[in-house]
Amino acid sequence: MFGIGRSKVSVTSALPAVQVSESVLPARKVLEHPKPVMLEAAMSDGERSAYNELAKEIGFRPASLIKDELLAFLQELHLPVYPYTEVYGYLNKSLGYGSSGWGQTWSWCPLRDLDCNQSDLEERDHRSGNGAFKMDRTYHGAVPFDVVDLVKKISKKIPDAHFFVSDTVKAIDRVGKDPFLGVSAIGMGEMIIIAEWDEPAFQLQQKQK
Repeated sequence: MFGIGRSKVSVTSALPAVQVSESVLPARKVLEHPKPVMLEAAMSDGERSAYNELAKEIGFRPASLIKDELLAFLQELHLPVYPYTEVYGYLNKSLGYGSSGWGQTWSWCPLRDLDCNQSDLEERDHRSGNGAFKMDRTYHGAVPFDVVDLVKKISKKIPDAHFFVSDTVKAIDRVGKDPFLGVSAIGMGEMIIIAEWDEPAFQLQQKQK
């Protein structure tokens, strides 16, 4: 009806074929995912128990003891942890720095109300603010059953432990971004990353063996 005698020609089919060698194409850079490793507690079970009993007598519970109890319990669960520096770098690279190259794109959020204001860690990217701790709200995303169960087990064993989830600054950016779960305590001076889950599929990436 609207034809005027011309035949439609595909632009690509009209052009001469050009052979492109694969070696000429730039290699696609794959973002390396953090690899979990096993950590060992500094003290043996006997040493830890004796120290704990002695410390209780004077009302002393140092963060170093909490960390050692945590590492020992993770060993008991056969649960490796993600190196913090690798997770930090991975989140910066995967989430970026905002449209201007300076904006904050992710932070650590308390998992529960009782985790709010329970961290003295201040590590963050000074250019963007990535990795800062947002203590004014808890994590709003869904959390898999296995992760909730893990938090319950650790909390029962080590009441001093507090949990934080990596979260995007904008809720709309959370889709397809896999959160990491960290655990720390006041005075510990570090956060131990114990789990990650696949946000769309809602599956725990690192399973207990």
